[in-house]
Amino acid sequence: MRKKWVMVILMLLVISLISAPAFASSKVGTTGAQFLKVGIGGRATAMGGVYTGVADDISALYWNPGGLGGLEQTEVIYTYNKWFQDITHHFVGGAVPTQFGVFGLGITMLGMDDLEKRTGDSITAEGTFKAQDMAVAFAYGTSLTETLMVGGSLKMLSSKIDDESASGLAVDLGALMKTGVQGLNVGFAVTNLGGEYKFIDEGDPLPMMIKLGAGYKVLNDTLTLAADVIYPNDNDLIFGGGVEYALKFGNGGALALRTGYKTGVDSGGLSGLGAGIGISYQMFGFDFAWTPYGDLGDAIRGSLSLKF
Repeated sequence: MRKKWVMVILMLLVISLISAPAFASSKVGTTGAQFLKVGIGGRATAMGGVYTGVADDISALYWNPGGLGGLEQTEVIYTYNKWFQDITHHFVGGAVPTQFGVFGLGITMLGMDDLEKRTGDSITAEGTFKAQDMAVAFAYGTSLTETLMVGGSLKMLSSKIDDESASGLAVDLGALMKTGVQGLNVGFAVTNLGGEYKFIDEGDPLPMMIKLGAGYKVLNDTLTLAADVIYPNDNDLIFGGGVEYALKFGNGGALALRTGYKTGVDSGGLSGLGAGIGISYQMFGFDFAWTPYGDLGDAIRGSLSLKF
């Protein structure tokens, strides 16, 4: 069984590598609702956003809703992201296990204030305006078997730029499977399925992504290794790897060090890298992540989470 699953994962990775040129996209920058690409949670983003095959906490709401089916406690999270160029990004979410499955709710908000307004070729601004995006996700996950968890979410989207607005719907679907190899999980997700996202009469497709990932926990679950292959509809094939080492202490405490890297972020410098730390004790958790974007600046995330 162990050899079987190792061979399957290796074959999928090899096929992805070989087929990468065929997936190369000429549609970079052609999708709308770009705020849906901004990752949530200090833990996952510190690992480079490589989380499809891990997805074992409340942040599965964003990365792979299939992971919700494995939650055994009520969890809540709040993430504040000081993104580059004075953009602020917030996420608050919760998930509650019941006898009928796990129900989740996530709210994403992104905004910029005091943008200079010009209606013509003028040096002097005519004033300022705001740009805001929001997504509300209603999610559900369940365990179909002892080894297979599935889930999905329906997201209500809205955006506003000055006096113009847009709205729409998107769907995420995911699965997380235990392979039979101790500590090794495989994840699959399709995110941001939906129609065009329109401002006035102009519409763009949503930034859909197909993701395949693996998460491997070893050394009594103190070391987590992760790998993702992602096919977005507006970029080339993306590859990523992440690692987390958690030093456990006391009665339910842990200090975690994390890093990761993902291709497809082409803003120069160390863009694509993620790094951070986390500390948890019993029901409380705090996670910090740093993700650089080259000339654009750095993103700093902090997450607070509770399990009860």
